[in-house]
Amino acid sequence: MAVAIIREAASLALHWEHIVYTLARLSAHSLGKPFVADFKALEKRLDAVESGQRNVWRDEVIAQAAVDAVDDTLDDATRELSRQLRFVDGDRSARVKRYFPKPATRFTALGLQSQIEAVASWPQSLKAEPEPVLKKLGSDVAAAISSAKSVLDGRVSAAAARADHRVREVVRFSEDHNRLRLATHAALTSAGVKEGLARDFADRFFRRESRESNEPEVAEPPKPA
Repeated sequence: MAVAIIREAASLALHWEHIVYTLARLSAHSLGKPFVADFKALEKRLDAVESGQRNVWRDEVIAQAAVDAVDDTLDDATRELSRQLRFVDGDRSARVKRYFPKPATRFTALGLQSQIEAVASWPQSLKAEPEPVLKKLGSDVAAAISSAKSVLDGRVSAAAARADHRVREVVRFSEDHNRLRLATHAALTSAGVKEGLARDFADRFFRRESRESNEPEVAEPPKPA
């Protein structure tokens, strides 16, 4: 006789399915009714944990969208600088090689963090160029670099918030759910023995199958004191 331990990596949806199943079984049996309140409280808590998870996921998606938007802006400025320099100087000029020792596509293919490092010197140099269009592009690149630093910091913060929520809320919830399952199973086992019920009586209150490919680990319930 054993109760399954739900893995730490399991989704909150899987926790919900197990809670609902156990609640239904507990509510339908006189020996299970004393445990209903604890599982109802856990289900209510799960709603809050899931809401928090969606919020941190949403913030991280928004943060990535901001990074992508700035990346697009810097890519556009990079391509335009390449086009303008070649229009003014031709393809083989020293000035073209100064800004583009490698093709523009090699710059735009970089991630935003790497790209701002690669073009960090451009704004100061472009500011000193005689052509107004190049000076303007220097300002555009400088603005993109400034925005990039802000949105990259925002993405780091959003990822940290997601990780914090998982450790502080999701993992803790999983641990508490498993503890309640083990304690309830042990109590139902004792109650079943006293009533002379089937050996698997306590097992019947907990789902046996899982929709996930990784089956829950199995742990023996604590022995009654």
